[in-house]
Amino acid sequence: MRSAAGILSLVISVGLFTGCTDSKEINAAFAQATVTWALFDQGRPDGLRSLNGFEQSQRIVWVPRPQAVRATDLSEAPGRKGAVAVSRLGLLLLDDSTGALVAERPGAQLPLTAYQTGNLFLWQGKLFLSLYQEPPAVMPPATLAWWSAGQTRLAFYPIPSQIREASRQIYAMRPPAQDSSTVVFDWKHPGDKGWVLDRTEFVLDSGLEEPATGLLVADQKPLTADLLALKAKLAERLGSGVVSKTAVGTGPLLLFTDAGWVAVGLPGEARVRLYRLPDLGVAGHYVGALSLAKGFIFTWETTLRGYVGAAGLVHVPFGVLAP
Repeated sequence: MRSAAGILSLVISVGLFTGCTDSKEINAAFAQATVTWALFDQGRPDGLRSLNGFEQSQRIVWVPRPQAVRATDLSEAPGRKGAVAVSRLGLLLLDDSTGALVAERPGAQLPLTAYQTGNLFLWQGKLFLSLYQEPPAVMPPATLAWWSAGQTRLAFYPIPSQIREASRQIYAMRPPAQDSSTVVFDWKHPGDKGWVLDRTEFVLDSGLEEPATGLLVADQKPLTADLLALKAKLAERLGSGVVSKTAVGTGPLLLFTDAGWVAVGLPGEARVRLYRLPDLGVAGHYVGALSLAKGFIFTWETTLRGYVGAAGLVHVPFGVLAP
């Protein structure tokens, strides 16, 4: 079965957890007037379809993960904005400086509904987005696009090896390290006996590409003392084996779990607050977090046995998740 239609009820009403010993801390007031929920939608100019109320049934189509419209990365963006990479949709730019969430979806010369997104990274004032297609690739090759403040369309950065062989697609990428302009790509392309894998280094400021070797290891920064305090708060509630992720951005410090437990604090302050985001059900989980000027963005999705149903984001003002 390729896909299946169904009804997804987004159960996002929140009680105050008065039965918990730490109920005074787990008390995020998700009022309709302040918290913005949205689904990713290819048919909308800004890429988002608003959800009204705390519980709303949506007809969705469950599709294999490579075909799904879902968030793959979050980043700060030029112009004090935030950005979300969304497969089959492209790049969403987010701004909450007025208090309300505003989304913008830059155009492109290629139909981004045919491409999956990978990672975002900033380099010399530009925001870069990696792209790839599942084989067989039917659209023109595109691996790296970029956007800067004032642009209304994405620009594409040609990669020499992919120009020579259009069937090449990346399956992993390492952004430039600090004070570097070199991106590392891991490629796959069809050969006589299956997939052929190789690696190249691409220099952004010269456009030169050379073969590379070695292991592609993601940079993993150790948690600071402030973030360790947040992790300890989560472990106090959920156990020492809890797995958490860090919010991107320069706002209040935040760690969160897939299930929606959130620890928030401020640098240099001992106080840590614990919250529980709305339960997305057995199939739903939170994916990423980003701080904007006046609130947090959380991306979420629903998954089941390799299929993805609904996916979207929620904007939560700092006043709701106060440190």
